[in-house]
Amino acid sequence: MEVRFEKNIITGEEIEVIVKANRLTNNVKSLMAYINQFDQKPHRILPIKTNDSIIIVKVDDIILVDVQKKYVVNRNIDR
Repeated sequence: MEVRFEKNIITGEEIEVIVKANRLTNNVKSLMAYINQFDQKPHRILPIKTNDSIIIVKVDDIILVDVQKKYVVNRNIDR
């Protein structure tokens, strides 16, 4: 595999990535998927384990988190 940088004043701040290969293999598809996900914002969710399950909470929905020793009290929009 060859990796190189080429300066391109036409694209400005935009990054252009071209993947060249003899065939469109699974490795090529995986690489392209990775590149496409590179600049995306991470998922803003938080898994929280309860006594009997795991709940998924959106970080934006959290109003307050109170930590007391090994217990966490979560206040969000739904609860």
